[in-house]
Amino acid sequence: ARATLEFGARRGAHVKTREHRVDDTDALGLDGLECLFLLGHGAPIFGTHSVGKDATPSARHFWSSVELAKERWAMAWDFETEPEFEEQLVWMRGFVREEIMPIETLDLSHDQALAFIKPLQDQVRERGLWAAHLPQDLGGTGFGQVRLGLMHEILGQTPYGPVVFGNNAPDSGNAELLAAGMEMTGQEYIRERWLQPLLDGTMRSGFSMTEPETAGSDPRLLKTRAVKDGDEWVINGHKWYTTNGSVADILVVMAVTNPDIHPYQGSSMFVVAVDTPGVDIVRDVGSMDDPENHYGRFGNHAEIRYVDVRIPAENL
Repeated sequence: ARATLEFGARRGAHVKTREHRVDDTDALGLDGLECLFLLGHGAPIFGTHSVGKDATPSARHFWSSVELAKERWAMAWDFETEPEFEEQLVWMRGFVREEIMPIETLDLSHDQALAFIKPLQDQVRERGLWAAHLPQDLGGTGFGQVRLGLMHEILGQTPYGPVVFGNNAPDSGNAELLAAGMEMTGQEYIRERWLQPLLDGTMRSGFSMTEPETAGSDPRLLKTRAVKDGDEWVINGHKWYTTNGSVADILVVMAVTNPDIHPYQGSSMFVVAVDTPGVDIVRDVGSMDDPENHYGRFGNHAEIRYVDVRIPAENL
């Protein structure tokens, strides 16, 4: 009952009720309660009522007193897609099925896979579907989360799908972090050095936060430390499950920079090139779907040690 009222209010419907109370445990009469929601494209919520024979008197009173009067169209979801974008989705379904999925049958190294999918990536660019996760002013197509979600329903059927379309994790998330850092600092070198190569697909990245000695992905428990030393940061720590760490060019490393304040405020992220002295890619860690993986393949998860890794202060 409460959810119905909240839903109506949030979707722009005016909720009319007579006096009602929901103050006892069986007030909603859930055992026999049936609710009718008339939803659809451009349709308001006409009403909701209880027809359950076992509904309690208070539940019957509540539902009989609720009337959702339309002030404007209220809908849970517009299930229709713009015709132009629906055409793109139709093309993507065929493209993924016929051109991308068969790649999974090939035993390709990381470099071979990148070379193999290059012509496919060019086709995606020609159709204006490349890097849909970022706005246009940052080099993407600016589709937004709804369109991106519809795309990933299709692309997620194969591990190569997001890579071919230039919006694969962790590169997509790291690109968003770099964009946020550029916006916060105003430093344009971030775009030239890291962001644009990620968008172009000429650079790969890993996100290095999870640690093996604690409840790994809880950032409040991080043990990796970064200490300022002049115009450099010195990083020491132990990470694992850094996706694509063994094939990445750069790593976004999360480390504690101030252990004396609240954990939510005391950590920072750094861009670390994998060829920086002190970065030791120990191995690729197995997972439930791939317990016997092979080192250096796209989609693997690396264990990494950072031992006195020195990076420029501007990499923060």
